[in-house]
Amino acid sequence: MTKHHSLSVCLLLLGLIAGCTKVAPPVEKIVSLPAGSLSVKWSAPIKLTKTDRIESLHLGEDLLIAYTASRGTYTLNRAHGTLQSITQPVKPNELLFAPLVLADRTIYATGSGLTVYSNKGKAIKSVDIPRSIRTPPTGAGNFVYVACDYQNVARVLQVDLNQPVIPVRWEVMTTAPVEAAPVLYSSLLY
Repeated sequence: MTKHHSLSVCLLLLGLIAGCTKVAPPVEKIVSLPAGSLSVKWSAPIKLTKTDRIESLHLGEDLLIAYTASRGTYTLNRAHGTLQSITQPVKPNELLFAPLVLADRTIYATGSGLTVYSNKGKAIKSVDIPRSIRTPPTGAGNFVYVACDYQNVARVLQVDLNQPVIPVRWEVMTTAPVEAAPVLYSSLLY
């Protein structure tokens, strides 16, 4: 191999190695904050009526959902604060539990049913539940789990969002009322 070819091969290998290198993004400076204080990362001006106010905040994987006193919801990008959607899943005087945020949709549980929205704020469907819902929903994929009242005890229901006629797939009766949301972990329901 000639000197010229050796130099060309070395330059080619260096070019390939250098081309595959990734530059690490700059790291934000970490600062300590005094106890009991907060730091503002972003702000989002939400226009509410004079009589309305933000009542609760709910975090999803990459979303922040703000509930108003009139039961409106504002969905924001968690990292940047950009407004994704504004919805009104229930009437102002209805019960509205914490949302279930899935990969492609958000499920709002009311006292009598589930309302399904895309994560961009488009209403997809409403599902009537034959019992009074008493907990926020949990779930994965097409299945949602809620606890409901039933004759001095409770029942936990599995609801199949793809079933148009009879969405409740099964019910399990408990010996006492269920006060907290069911928990789904590693395909087990607690």
